[in-house]
Amino acid sequence: MTTPFTHTRRIGFTLAVALAATSLGIGSVAAQPISAGGDHTLSICTGGVVQAWGSNAYGELGNGGNTYSATPVTVTGLSNVVAVSAGSDHSMALKSDGTVWTWGHNDQGQLGNGNYNNSNVPVQVIGLSNVTAISAGGYFSMAMKSDSTLWAWGSNDFGQIGNNGIADTSLPVEITSPTGGLTKVIGIGAGYYHSLAIRDDSTVWGWGYALGNGSNTMLLVPNIVDTLHNIVAVSGGNTFSLALKDDGTLLAWGGDNEGELGDSASTMTFVPVKVKHLTNVVAMSAGIYHSLALKSDGTVWAWGLNLNGPLGDGTTTDSHFPIQVNNVTNATAVDAGFHHSIVKLSNGSEQGFGNNDYGQLGNGTTTEAHTAVAVTNLCAGVGIESIANTNDLVVTPTVNDGTFNVMLPVTIRNGWLTVYDAVGRIVHEANVTNGNSNAVRLQNAAAGLYVVKLVDGKNDYTHKVVVQ
Repeated sequence: MTTPFTHTRRIGFTLAVALAATSLGIGSVAAQPISAGGDHTLSICTGGVVQAWGSNAYGELGNGGNTYSATPVTVTGLSNVVAVSAGSDHSMALKSDGTVWTWGHNDQGQLGNGNYNNSNVPVQVIGLSNVTAISAGGYFSMAMKSDSTLWAWGSNDFGQIGNNGIADTSLPVEITSPTGGLTKVIGIGAGYYHSLAIRDDSTVWGWGYALGNGSNTMLLVPNIVDTLHNIVAVSGGNTFSLALKDDGTLLAWGGDNEGELGDSASTMTFVPVKVKHLTNVVAMSAGIYHSLALKSDGTVWAWGLNLNGPLGDGTTTDSHFPIQVNNVTNATAVDAGFHHSIVKLSNGSEQGFGNNDYGQLGNGTTTEAHTAVAVTNLCAGVGIESIANTNDLVVTPTVNDGTFNVMLPVTIRNGWLTVYDAVGRIVHEANVTNGNSNAVRLQNAAAGLYVVKLVDGKNDYTHKVVVQ
């Protein structure tokens, strides 16, 4: 795999790419600091506390009530959360201990707690541990474990659970491929009616109302998406999908009535096509009828349906090719919801644009915005969060400025320090010595999980940090 860009950023609603346990010899989690759902939004605060805003008809804000909120409220009882993902009317959170928690609408079992009752506070998904990535679809949920196995629960009317049936399930079931080909999975993405996964060979697999395999046949089990290689991230929308290549370009396939494929053709395609005019992409997100892309220069680009302004260009005119979002710079994460968009900036603040009927933009109003508006009363976001210590290697985060200090074990005088991103690329290297602060500065680093590795010639020491 080539590395034409320095960092890969991670986003929430339908994207979860994790570092496979085999790639660096340790388990890890995929960090997702923001997520835009149907009419609500999620965000992770310092200490792994979660805030939510927008619609709350089914308890999707998780604050114990059912009243919408146009400003952030704190989700009840959650801490140490490293990833969030918002579905249509339900929410997911992954904690640093590998457990998954859900809340909101549960009419099809999407909360995974063994019943079909809505919950306005988080409940633990039954039978799941050692989870490293999560992704909420329309009315179903997905998770990947540290052993690279995939699990899903909830709505299955299009085969999106991938268990060769169409019956809903309120408990997680393992997703397997009849051919045995879907192994060593490193990334997942839940769309509205379909599911996606990336193997460690950078191939993509899809099931449900997936398309991409040369036809529009509903797939009840995972099948490889033809012609896709060198893929580092995937995202599923309504009836379309996006895939990010390791060269910073984007591919898309599926429905294109509103221009969501970004190829200017406005024609449904059963095979991947290139999104026009985009290079140096480091993250993307597929909404219901629109798409977002984040470039390495911190600019955000959008295309597709613009009825309520989720393209952020100051108009409500649809675009069948990418256009730049107005007045957004230094972005570090993006996520496309149903008809609104959310962006996280390098200073920890967040902005939203698009539909705002239930306050899902978080600016204290219910007025839709055609350009980015600031989320108000937002908790302090995390610049660097330390989530694991091993072998006496101590990593001390300096919150919000993208810096952390590495203190060596007392038995080591010096060593070689390497920081890897979530797909194993080196983003920092340095000689380090005992007694010094050994500051690592990642102010411009992408949101996501990083692995700090120290080698002293005899032993390897590892530590995980999350940049949010």
